[in-house]
Amino acid sequence: MLSRAKTEKDNSIRLLLPEMAIELSAAGMQGYRPEMEDMHVIVEAPGAENHAVVGVFDGHGGSGSSRFAGKSIIKVLSRSPKWIKYVADGCQSTPDLGEALKETFIEIDLALRTQQELSTTRRPFVADESGSTACVCIITPTVIVCANAGDSRCILAVDGYTKQLSIDHKPTTPAEKERIEAAGGQVHRGRIDGELGVSRAFGDFSFKDRDKDKEHALQRVTVVPDIIVHKRSSVDEYMIIACDGLWDVVTSSEAVATLREMLLNDGDCTLQTLTERMLDFALTRGSMDNISCAMVKFYKREKEKEFEIFRLRSEEDKSLKEEASAARKLRLKSRKAQRDAEKETEQTSRDAADAYRYLAHMAYR
Repeated sequence: MLSRAKTEKDNSIRLLLPEMAIELSAAGMQGYRPEMEDMHVIVEAPGAENHAVVGVFDGHGGSGSSRFAGKSIIKVLSRSPKWIKYVADGCQSTPDLGEALKETFIEIDLALRTQQELSTTRRPFVADESGSTACVCIITPTVIVCANAGDSRCILAVDGYTKQLSIDHKPTTPAEKERIEAAGGQVHRGRIDGELGVSRAFGDFSFKDRDKDKEHALQRVTVVPDIIVHKRSSVDEYMIIACDGLWDVVTSSEAVATLREMLLNDGDCTLQTLTERMLDFALTRGSMDNISCAMVKFYKREKEKEFEIFRLRSEEDKSLKEEASAARKLRLKSRKAQRDAEKETEQTSRDAADAYRYLAHMAYR
């Protein structure tokens, strides 16, 4: 552990989707850990209008698994047979969404095994044997589909109360313990074979038998996520997805109460600021882990003033992004012109030098 926590916010991002009346934000903090092993993702879903994907990946034993899974999730989801079917059928079948997420988790895990084996072959002394929990949600205009593998967690503030959208997967949970023991493992001091503290995760292949890869759900550690579906309504307020760096020191109801207190004390606070403050809150509560958190705010269209402010902010955000993109293109164009001018000057100098050497040679003759 570090003697002093690193409190800089890692990759703080936000996404405004006015057509869906939602705002998304995510951030991470290294904290007292010597390495940042978490990753978070916020993006519009591929090929489906008014769909968003938000997820948190909590690595352990290194950052390789969380980064691989986080970077792969959208690409693999987009080619999942159930996702392709879901989009082709007009984005109507909620069960297909859950199955698409399951397919995606399994395919990523298989690819991760290959990646880690290649890494071991090429660099045997720095083999990546890491693992990563994951909590990923697809938000549609009508539902939220949450896929969870591990002890990251998703909760929803709904009409004044807290609703769990995921179940923590610990080796001591009866159903998890039963699977672990059936696969030949044991739970000792709350850990699988006395070593691993989570029972579902990407990676952790020392707890997964290669000859049972086709029976993913029966492994000591399985990547197959639980799926929970929430039907969206006008009383949905905020959604929080976070790693155990938050949940080890803050209960679900405390997180929602803290969020409400932050809003009460600073009504103009942005979602991005709220997300970052939640990380700071976990640190003050004694978290010694990496802390990552993603939040979603659900705007109510019937609250015209609030939604109009959100819409204007979205347009302003879009305009700023366009301006930034245009400025970047202009900078790149200017740099190219400068490089071209430098090359032309260098060529002119070389030509002049060649001419001088030729004339000197002729004069000598």
